[in-house]
Amino acid sequence: MRVETVTTPDGKTRYMLVGSDSEPVLPVMRFIKFKDNSGAARNSLRAYCQHLKLFFEFLEQEELDYRKINIDDMADFMRWLQNPTGI
Repeated sequence: MRVETVTTPDGKTRYMLVGSDSEPVLPVMRFIKFKDNSGAARNSLRAYCQHLKLFFEFLEQEELDYRKINIDDMADFMRWLQNPTGI
């Protein structure tokens, strides 16, 4: 998974999350587009994308669906952020 920098036809810099299958992660793209349309700053958009990358990496590693997580999964994510390799 990686964050890609994209330049729009009108010269604006935007960010998108690309999954391990080289396809855009649509829920993240929708959120970033919503924040962009709401007037979020470029650096904020980049930070959102980078942080969501971590979240989706966790979901992928734990084989979880983002639509079906619960509070325990979020607690596991917080622990994972402290030590993502598990070593």
